[in-house]
Amino acid sequence: MTRRSAYLLLLIPALLWCAGFMVVPLLPLHSPAADVLTRLYGRVCHQIPGRSLLWDLAPWAVCIRCSAIYLAFTVALAGVPLIRGLDRWRPLTPPLFAAWLVPVIADAVLDLSGLHAAGSVSRLVTGSFAGVGLALTITPLFMDALGQRRAPTLISSSGEPHARKTV
Repeated sequence: MTRRSAYLLLLIPALLWCAGFMVVPLLPLHSPAADVLTRLYGRVCHQIPGRSLLWDLAPWAVCIRCSAIYLAFTVALAGVPLIRGLDRWRPLTPPLFAAWLVPVIADAVLDLSGLHAAGSVSRLVTGSFAGVGLALTITPLFMDALGQRRAPTLISSSGEPHARKTV
């Protein structure tokens, strides 16, 4: 499988996933499609209406934080190849990846502990950071796992790339 095919295998479901949670408010209330989608997204989100974005006065099928994570992931997933290209896209290092996730974790923990009341803006911003960090890390790993036919390039202790020796 090529890196491009692996990339599309991630991009297309991400686009459909985002479209699915945003379309729920546009469907007739309690229609079979709305009920199925609401139940599906309910498996990954608490769906508290007061913590959800509204579309035509009806809540999306996921909360603001989940919406931000999914949308930022998808936007980064779609945008990075236009800027960097698929072949040059490398995953974030673990410390950089963690740095993208710390704000959303801190926001949620502080909110749950009662030390800080997370509002819509903090959920939106921190969720967006997490979504971008996830896309910057998961996508190249996914493409490498499915699309790589040669030995991965490793970075030596001197900082020079070298190919892994096969046994």
